[in-house]
Amino acid sequence: MILASMPGILAIVILDSLSDEMFRFGALIYTNDVLDIEVGGINAILLTPLVISLPLLFRIGRMSDLRGMKRAILLVYSVMPICAALLMVAPTFNFWMPPSIVDAADALLPGLGVVFTTAFLALVMKYTNDILWALVLITMIQKYMPRTDTSKVLAVFWSSVYVIAAIGPFIGGLIFEFLSQSLLFAVVLVVNLFILGGVAYYGIERREPESLSEKMQSMELTIQKLKDEIEEFRSSRRLP
Repeated sequence: MILASMPGILAIVILDSLSDEMFRFGALIYTNDVLDIEVGGINAILLTPLVISLPLLFRIGRMSDLRGMKRAILLVYSVMPICAALLMVAPTFNFWMPPSIVDAADALLPGLGVVFTTAFLALVMKYTNDILWALVLITMIQKYMPRTDTSKVLAVFWSSVYVIAAIGPFIGGLIFEFLSQSLLFAVVLVVNLFILGGVAYYGIERREPESLSEKMQSMELTIQKLKDEIEEFRSSRRLP
């Protein structure tokens, strides 16, 4: 029933939740251990999305109403692979501003220089985007969910998502332990690009059925076309 009423949504949400849990598992550990960002900087990373997400929520909601859900989805989700790519290059490009500006920020307020790190940019974008993605996703599910058996559909939908998502930290732990830590974000990047390509090519919205008036209008046009063809045939038969 879920696949029939919302084609593609379940698969995309499951893949996204899996990659999201892998990202969450590794992001803060990677930021602290590899990039040497202290606890104060991590707290700033976690608090900043709460401040900047509120005006963006209204903007994305308005955009989905005016320009369609698919465009809003593509705009929001296109940020996800960028965040993973930024964390991959963060050890090489630790700061995205000149050192003089970073030093001036630290002199003004100790720890403020973390704002100019690549990890700060990547994680703030990611966590802010997670909030926007949740808004778009819930709106889309409510809009295209079948009218009947709503509770059953939601129960099966979210149960499937959370069961698969629980595997994410396990996979992330294996990659961290036995492979490279940055490889985890490469895997997340590939999954995000796969999801983005699927949404762009196939779409994620359920096709709305025709209304009764549209069906009646289509039938009337078909009947009129048949009448015209019959009349034309009769006229041709009368010719000598």
